[in-house]
Amino acid sequence: MKKIVGVVLACLFVFTLVSCSGLNKSEIVGTYELIDIDAGGVKYNEEQLAEIKSYGKTATLEIREDDTATMDLFGIKSEMTYKASSGIFVLKGQNVKGTFKDGIFTLKDNSGTMQFRKIS
Repeated sequence: MKKIVGVVLACLFVFTLVSCSGLNKSEIVGTYELIDIDAGGVKYNEEQLAEIKSYGKTATLEIREDDTATMDLFGIKSEMTYKASSGIFVLKGQNVKGTFKDGIFTLKDNSGTMQFRKIS
């Protein structure tokens, strides 16, 4: 009985890791707008970012089908590559974990978190 329970638990563990580790490329490809940032000593919520946008400054993320992405933070552009299977984006040589849920794309690393809402 212990062996059966052990095998079932091991299968559930592996299923959980596989289902949570990657991203569905067709689902994440698109353009996003920054709605929250708490990273590197910078912290803005959606309301504050909307006010900045009213002055003509935008912050976007474009994820393309060819495993590349561009993040444009108020005119400062950064190119990235990614592997949907692992959910890892590479930004300036650093690995950043990407997750997607309910139209919100989140990038997270040791310095903090950025959240983007899909707009197209």
